[in-house]
Amino acid sequence: MQKIFRALALMLVVTLALLPFVGCGGDDDDDDAGGVAAVTGTVPAAGGEIAANGALIINFDNGKNIEGGAVTVNGTPATLAGNQATWNAAGLTPGGSAALAIAWTNTDGSAGSASVTVTVKAVDNTAPTVKGGTVKNGAKDVDPGPINEAGKIEVTFSEAVSKGEVSLGVDGGDALGTQAEWAGDKVTISMNAGVALANETTYVITIKGVKDAAGNAMAEAKISFTTKGKE
Repeated sequence: MQKIFRALALMLVVTLALLPFVGCGGDDDDDDAGGVAAVTGTVPAAGGEIAANGALIINFDNGKNIEGGAVTVNGTPATLAGNQATWNAAGLTPGGSAALAIAWTNTDGSAGSASVTVTVKAVDNTAPTVKGGTVKNGAKDVDPGPINEAGKIEVTFSEAVSKGEVSLGVDGGDALGTQAEWAGDKVTISMNAGVALANETTYVITIKGVKDAAGNAMAEAKISFTTKGKE
């Protein structure tokens, strides 16, 4: 019996000794800390031109770190979708420069801000068009080797555009596995691993849903090209 009491006493001593080291949940300040968002770029960029009926596109590194998704430019709201905010430039006066102050509140409670100065041009009613790129519409005897080696095809537009839809496929057949990256006046179509262009084959790049900063929509565009035969 004495051995049992001694064991219980020892357990009690150990428990009391450990109590100072046992913490309570919720006291870690890091758990309550929010995130901080940063502007990674704008379209147009600083020094660029914006139409009086255009829009400023603001890219963030992480839109989830913006409290309530609220972003303003010169005190008026912008629309945040994912990591990108769009602000309507209506009201800017053509023919001069405009300093645009971007503001938001981070989820950690701190204020976020950035600024960009642009030149305001006249109202834009002209839709963007396909300007060029890796291949031209109607091109024949295109060497698939360099394209397969690079693993990508680029298409450029007459001006900066918003993200649209783009696909690459065999003419009259299925689309190939690709990924698209939109940046300014260019879209880069990267072919998935294992995907390659074949010889003596006609391919079609289809682009739709593209708009410029003023909201002018580009008509659906198709770029058709045929690869050359094997040598």
